[in-house]
Amino acid sequence: MSLLRTLYRLEFKTHEKLLEIKLQLAELTEKIEKIRANALENLTNLAILSAASQSIAPAAQEGWLATIPADRPPNRANPMITFGAKSFINSKK
Repeated sequence: MSLLRTLYRLEFKTHEKLLEIKLQLAELTEKIEKIRANALENLTNLAILSAASQSIAPAAQEGWLATIPADRPPNRANPMITFGAKSFINSKK
């Protein structure tokens, strides 16, 4: 009788363990599907942004919105008009 009980317990524990493994597999499958869906959404968003950032028209070379500079930039960081020393103000008579 004890042998039958032992076998029953082993079978019950094995069945219980199989159910636990099936539950873990279902949870892992769900996580993988969520990760895959997020990755696909990220790739789609990246493709949309990439397509939107590429302009069909060439860069403007002249006008108010020119993206290619026409001349060299000034030598000074903040160009301003400078005047030489006014000799008539500083001169002594």
